[in-house]
Amino acid sequence: MMKNCLDWLEYSAKLPAPYLTGKTVGLVCWADGVQAMQGIAAMDAVAKSLRAWTAPYSVPIQRKDLFDETGAVSDAYRERFKLLVDVMLTGPGVVSSR
Repeated sequence: MMKNCLDWLEYSAKLPAPYLTGKTVGLVCWADGVQAMQGIAAMDAVAKSLRAWTAPYSVPIQRKDLFDETGAVSDAYRERFKLLVDVMLTGPGVVSSR
């Protein structure tokens, strides 16, 4: 799925702001163990090569901790996702609504 998304970006190559120019990207990766940070590092390199700004906060997820006993996203990860969104919405050039 990720490759499909990246492939479609090629259609923007001839636009004045091609690829992800000037866009802020939040990185989230999940894995069975600590490999999620490797995924984030790889996605960071790809995002930067596509001219995006990556948020200074990312969310590496251990799959076993993502959901609580009811099957919902755990409170810990819900807070991390909220923080990532807050960081992205209050980044450089963004006026906070608070």
